[in-house]
Amino acid sequence: METLASCLEAHRAEVRSMLTRISTYRSAEAEIDSSIQVLRGAAEEIALYHPSFIDKMAVFHSSNNILYSYILYGVVPSAYCKRICIRPSSQVSLPTMDIHRWIGGQVSLPIEMHPVGQVEFRRNMQGADVVVFTGDYYNSLEVQAEFPSSLFLFFGSGVNPFIVGAQADIGQAVEAAVQSRLYNSGQDCMCPNVFFVHREVKSEFVAGLLDRVRQVKTGVTVDRDTEVNPLIYDEIPLLASLFMDKYKDRIIHGGQVDVSRKLVEPTILLSAMSRMPEVEEHFCPIFNVVEYGSAQEVAAWIFSEQRVESSFGACLFGEPELIEKLKPSHMLALNSTLFDIENGNRPFGGYGMKASYVRYKDRTISQPLLISEQVSRFFRNSPNITTAGYSSI
Repeated sequence: METLASCLEAHRAEVRSMLTRISTYRSAEAEIDSSIQVLRGAAEEIALYHPSFIDKMAVFHSSNNILYSYILYGVVPSAYCKRICIRPSSQVSLPTMDIHRWIGGQVSLPIEMHPVGQVEFRRNMQGADVVVFTGDYYNSLEVQAEFPSSLFLFFGSGVNPFIVGAQADIGQAVEAAVQSRLYNSGQDCMCPNVFFVHREVKSEFVAGLLDRVRQVKTGVTVDRDTEVNPLIYDEIPLLASLFMDKYKDRIIHGGQVDVSRKLVEPTILLSAMSRMPEVEEHFCPIFNVVEYGSAQEVAAWIFSEQRVESSFGACLFGEPELIEKLKPSHMLALNSTLFDIENGNRPFGGYGMKASYVRYKDRTISQPLLISEQVSRFFRNSPNITTAGYSSI
C-alpha cells in the first residue's frame, strides 16, 4: 500500500491529468490526497477489523471519484480477497480503465476490469462472496435479488441537509457551503441538496453566499481556478434546466444552462419553508436555500416519512438543538463539511436505506459501511465485531 501511495505522490500531475477528464482540478487534487491517506491507513484498518480471506468480490464501480473508489473497492480489499472484478460505469469507462492500467503498472494486484454491460457482468459474477454496488437505490434492489447468497453492500446518496443556525459563524458557513456544493461541480453524493438558514442570519448568509458565488469561475478550461466544469452526465443539464424553469421565481442568482456544453451556472434559489422547491439530488451546482424559524421545523422536515430512507449526512453550523436529534441517523459534520469528516478507513454512509445498506441472506440493515468490517462481521467470528442489530426482513 505504501508503494502505491508513494507512486501517487511522485506522479501526481500524471494521475491528475487522467482524473480531470471528468473532474475539476480541485476535486482531482482532493481525490489524490484522500487516496494516499486511505492507502496509508489500510494496515491499521485491516489490523482493527481482521477480515477473513475471501475468494471473489464483484464491484459495480462509481461514476465519480474513480481513483478513490478504485482504492476503496479494489486496492485495499486486495489484501484479503483473491480476485476482485470491477465493472466500470459506462459513463466513465475510459478514464476508469486508464486508472486501472496505470495502477497495474505500479503494483501487482488481483484486480480485473470488466467493461461489459451490467446484465453480462451480473451473469458472470454469480457466486461472488461479496458484491459492492454504487448508484441508484432501486437498481440496487434489482441487482441484489440476483445475488441471494452474497454479502451485498450498497453505497447510495441522500438529502444531506446543510443547516445554518442563529449562532453560526456566517463567514465559515458560507465558505463551507460553497466548497461542499461545488465539489467536482456538484457531482458527488456528499454534496448538500438543501441549505436551511435561520431567519435571524438569512440576510447575512445570503449576502455572503451571493458575494462568494459571483467569484466562482465557470468554464470548459480545467485549471486550479475553475470551480465549475462541464458535467459528466448528459441528462443532468436538461434536468437542471427543467427544475430552474419550474422554480424561476425563486432564483436570486444564476439560472443559465448550456446543454450543448453540459455547463450549469452556479445558481441560488431562496424561499421560505412553506414555498420551498422540491429537494432532490441535482448533481450540479444548485444552491437550494430555505429560510426557517425554529429547529423543530427543520427536524420535522428531515424526519418526515418520505425522507427517512434518505438519511445520509448533515452539516450543522450554530444550531446545537439539532445535534442529538441528528446523531443517531446521520453522518454528522459539526461546523465542517461531510468531505472534512469522511475517512475511507472507517465506516461511511447513513442510516437510511437509500443512503447505504448491507444485506446477507435474510438480514438487511442500513448503516455506515466499510468493506473490511462487513467481511469480518459475516465471514468469521470476531470477538470485537458481532451481528447484533441486524434484522430479518
